[in-house]
Amino acid sequence: MTDKMINYVKGYIRKVDLDYIVIENNNMGYKINTSKSTIDDLILIAKDEMVLINTVMIVREDDISLFGFLTEDELDVFNLLRTVSNVGSKSAIRMLSGMHYMEIVNIIKNNDHKSLTKAKGVGTKTAKRIIIDLNEKMDKRFPEVSTVYGVKKQNLINSDALEALMALGYSQKESENVLNEFDNKNLSVEELIKKALSYF
Repeated sequence: MTDKMINYVKGYIRKVDLDYIVIENNNMGYKINTSKSTIDDLILIAKDEMVLINTVMIVREDDISLFGFLTEDELDVFNLLRTVSNVGSKSAIRMLSGMHYMEIVNIIKNNDHKSLTKAKGVGTKTAKRIIIDLNEKMDKRFPEVSTVYGVKKQNLINSDALEALMALGYSQKESENVLNEFDNKNLSVEELIKKALSYF
């Protein structure tokens, strides 16, 4: 069961662990399970900065958990993965921690089940089921993603930097303009963010 009561949590970063974060909002600490991609971006943000995490609350008979990500796109990929038989919340998180979510979208749209098996815990049978169930859904949700396989690493780095800047409160347009102000080739996410912040 999925409860949409909490669509996002906006607050201060109080803890960043291996597979979850704690965001403080109104004197309450929300433990939010997340992916390595989101964690890697949040590590670069100071703990006294306010961020917005897009969330979904998963309600079960014996557990209530929050899962969240910096972008609505990654949250949507997470929710789509969970609709596949034998792919639960934990499996979806493991997949998103092993691959960037846009790479997963690209792989599914290209019917490349072999590449999908590189994700932790995904066997051939599950990979084929994911592609069968989600190929059309991913195409509809992410029509702008190229169907020619191969997401460039630098594009993923630029995307992560953009997401981190937006999480800090800058608009998408402001962030994109700043990232276009300088040569961002061959820079890491951390280097991109530090350089971009000097332009604001």
